[in-house]
Amino acid sequence: MNTNDIVTALNNISNKLDKPLFDANTLITVLVGLLSITLGWYITYRLSLKQMKKSLVSDLQIKSSQDIIYQIYILKNSLLRTNSNLSDFIFFLQQYKCSFNELGLRNVNRSDSVYSTYESVLNIHIKLVMDKFEEIRLTFQELTNSFNLFWTIFESKQVILNEFVPIYQLLLSKLNEYFISYLKITSIYQVELFSDINLKNQINNVVLENIQEKIRNLESLYYECSSYLGDFSNELQNKYLSHLFNNYVIPKREPKDKRKKVLSLDNYEEFEP
Repeated sequence: MNTNDIVTALNNISNKLDKPLFDANTLITVLVGLLSITLGWYITYRLSLKQMKKSLVSDLQIKSSQDIIYQIYILKNSLLRTNSNLSDFIFFLQQYKCSFNELGLRNVNRSDSVYSTYESVLNIHIKLVMDKFEEIRLTFQELTNSFNLFWTIFESKQVILNEFVPIYQLLLSKLNEYFISYLKITSIYQVELFSDINLKNQINNVVLENIQEKIRNLESLYYECSSYLGDFSNELQNKYLSHLFNNYVIPKREPKDKRKKVLSLDNYEEFEP
């Protein structure tokens, strides 16, 4: 190969390198294709993020509602035991009163042998009253623990269950009313009746009737609190769990007394704060 051949070959290579790899139309087609792929990926990515967020929110709502529903169950049972014990308590107070009156009506002297028989009966009623009051104290402690747990868990999930905050606040107000009424009853007993019963003295009828009246009012409050807690549980299930079970919906409570209200997301504004 001579010098002229080498020069010719180099010139040919140079010319090929100077020539564009793609013409204008081909380049535009490639760029449009790349842009379409990028845009498609971005849209898919955004939709995927949206779906992931929706799924995460749903999972959090389901888990949170299950936690609250369980705490409602515990709280309702604690309320039931407290209310039941108070009903028994007033019965035992009345039995003590009857037993004491029996001793008084018979006008039995302490020196008489029969007195010990009546006194033993009275002692039984005293023990029943004292034991029941201790049981009341323990069940109320259980109730306050259940309430505190319910309160703590809901407060930690307010953002997740924000739609239910108004119902929750109404429940707190009603439960607080119950607690105050309960403490008034136990305070009256401890201040005005405990010593007389412990010393086997006659109890004040006015005080006993006052306690009876307050327990009747408390029982009405109990039914309200228990019913509203049940309404709250049903609303949570219908809102966050229904779609998992063929959209089954728990029917709203239907009180026999039409003056009674049912607590729901639709009507909480009708309730007094």
